[in-house]
Amino acid sequence: MGLSVELNDGKPTFSSHVLQLEICGPDEDHVTVIDIPGIFRTTTEGRTTKADITVVRNMVLQYMRNPRSVILAVVPCNVDIATQDIIEMAKEVDPLGKRTLRILTKPDLVDEGAENTILNLIEAQNQTGRLGWIVVRNLGQRQLDNDDVDRDTEEMAFFQNPPWDCLRPENYGIKTLKSRLQEVLSTNVRRTFPLCDTPGQQRMLLLEAVAVFEDLARQGITANYAHEAFDAEEDLRYKFFPGAGDDVRDDESGGSEQEAADESAGSEQETADDPSVEVLSTRKTHDCEDTQHILHENQEIQEPIDKGVLPWIEEVYHRTRGLEIGSVNSSLLVGLMKRQSLKWAPLAYGFASDVVTIVHRFICKALEVSCGRRKVVEKVLNLLMESLLDKYRTAIHMADFNLEVEGEIPFTLNHYFNDNLTKLHEKRIQSEVGKKTVDIPRYGKMIRPSDITLHESVGNVQFTVQGIHDTLQAYYKVARKRFADNVPKHVAIHHLLMGKDAPMKLFAAPWVSGLSDEDLEDIAGESWINKQKRRQINKEIEDLEAGRKVL
Repeated sequence: MGLSVELNDGKPTFSSHVLQLEICGPDEDHVTVIDIPGIFRTTTEGRTTKADITVVRNMVLQYMRNPRSVILAVVPCNVDIATQDIIEMAKEVDPLGKRTLRILTKPDLVDEGAENTILNLIEAQNQTGRLGWIVVRNLGQRQLDNDDVDRDTEEMAFFQNPPWDCLRPENYGIKTLKSRLQEVLSTNVRRTFPLCDTPGQQRMLLLEAVAVFEDLARQGITANYAHEAFDAEEDLRYKFFPGAGDDVRDDESGGSEQEAADESAGSEQETADDPSVEVLSTRKTHDCEDTQHILHENQEIQEPIDKGVLPWIEEVYHRTRGLEIGSVNSSLLVGLMKRQSLKWAPLAYGFASDVVTIVHRFICKALEVSCGRRKVVEKVLNLLMESLLDKYRTAIHMADFNLEVEGEIPFTLNHYFNDNLTKLHEKRIQSEVGKKTVDIPRYGKMIRPSDITLHESVGNVQFTVQGIHDTLQAYYKVARKRFADNVPKHVAIHHLLMGKDAPMKLFAAPWVSGLSDEDLEDIAGESWINKQKRRQINKEIEDLEAGRKVL
């Protein structure tokens, strides 16, 4: 194999070539054991290099990533287990711990007094519901040279002495390890190659996946991340409201085209483009390929302009006024409100697109966890995709619906509108009265009764424009709060999460029950190659059985 046998001979210490030893016999187990080099961090001069560290690590990961393999993570008891790379690597490739057996060796070499640390670790792992730790004690070199020493007897005697005698039987001994390994191998084989010959078996496989999927969906919606899959898959954790709701709600003028005029000033301001105005992105997530064609693209919108609102209102007023005296054309407020809420559309579409993306990612990841086999996941998604897209379109349409409703004639029964209007009038009166106060020594600010008037001499147009401004500002606050609540509630909560027609409720028992036998075979049936292999193996078993009877 061309490996190094002497120091500094220039040959590699490690190789990806496989040295295969086959042991046959009537009492031997049908299992393949792959003994790979141990992980190491430091080099040995003349023997190993930094490149060898990478080679070994990649070699170990290659075998660990194989879903058909069972990982035997072996760690000596006399080292700091928390620093062992193999444990973290096993968590990365097998986050649910379904095919990882953790083995502790050399318990006889643990320092006196440190045994409790090992015992506590084993007991704590028992509580997690995973496969846990198994402690094995092998013979020392002297005992190996003694033919009268029985390995299993010595091991059992060791674990009958304190403090190891407090271990549960399922946590020590080579016999326990063998039994546990057989269970894990059988479970892994059934999971990797489930017997799905009949429609009934195929339907049962999908119904089991539905149960896991629904459990993940329920825990995800309630943010109860008890399932271990949530630790491994970030896309299973919902992060729903980073968009329109907060952007419109954050400040008094959120989502508006222009900020309200300073109530204390009441003066006209010139409109100007301010290069220092911050830019806001309407999208917070990246699209999925499956849903990209139905979503809205990201837009960069400016924060509200804080100049020129009164001149703008006056300009619109002059364009729309008729012969009315002391009143305002009803269409004026509609036009002003539409212009003032111009940025609501990109914010709402951005929010809806973000939530659709998050929900679709969740569904894809939840299907991967619940179904296991990539072929099953792909087939299920293919059958569900058209229905999923329809529900996503319906959710996005709800953003359209809310925008359409808010674009109609301004209307509210909320008393908050009158409260806002009253406060604006009070502020203006207080501002005018405040200009007439006199600072008297020892008494502070005072005002003469004759100076207290509610009348301010302004022109008809200015008076009307100011009234329109106050009405628009008071109503905008009410409408903004209503819109910022309705869009998340209608789009996300009802149509995408909690509603009876939410997309994640598509993959359910009724859907599985309605599948034809052909669909079941296409989704959960074995591939043609696996069927051929299974038939071949069954034929070999029959031939061997017939030969055994002849012998």
